[in-house]
Amino acid sequence: MKYFFQSVRPILLDFLSTIAFLIALSFLHDVRAAILIGIAVGVAEIAWEVVRHRKISIMQAASLFLVVTLGGASLILHDPRFVMVKPSVGYTAIGIVMLKRGWQAGYVPPIALELVPERRFIVWGYVWAGLMLFSAVGNLALVALVDLKTWALILTVWGLGSKI
Repeated sequence: MKYFFQSVRPILLDFLSTIAFLIALSFLHDVRAAILIGIAVGVAEIAWEVVRHRKISIMQAASLFLVVTLGGASLILHDPRFVMVKPSVGYTAIGIVMLKRGWQAGYVPPIALELVPERRFIVWGYVWAGLMLFSAVGNLALVALVDLKTWALILTVWGLGSKI
C-alpha cells in the first residue's frame, strides 16, 4: 500500500484544485462557490510550495492556470461549460506528454524500476496516454449531452476511478 500512495500522491497533488472543485460542486451544488473554492485551493497549493521553497511542477502550474482562466470565464460569462471543458484540456495535454517514452519513471517507486522490465513501463505509458486522450473526448461528449450536476457525478466517478 505504501508504494501505491507513493505513486498516486504526485497525481493527486497535480489535480488538487480540480478535485476540490468537483467535491465542492457535489456537496454545495453551487458552481460559483465551487469555482472559487477550486481557485482558492490551487492558489493555496502553489503558495505552500513557494513558502517551502519547493519547485512548482508544470502540472500544478498548468492546472492552476486552467482553473483560474476557465473558472474565471465561467464566472464572468455565467456559463459553466467553460469549467466543464477544463478536464478535456488537461487530459489532452497530459495524454500528449504521456506519449513521451519513459515518462512514468518519475511516478513509480524505485523498487518498481528495479523489478519491472522497462518495456512494460513503456507499453503501460502508452496505455495511460490512450486513457487520457479517451477521457478528453469522453468529457467533451458529456459537456455536450448532460447537465452540470450529472457531468460532475460522472466525471468524479470516471475521472478518479479510471486513473486509480
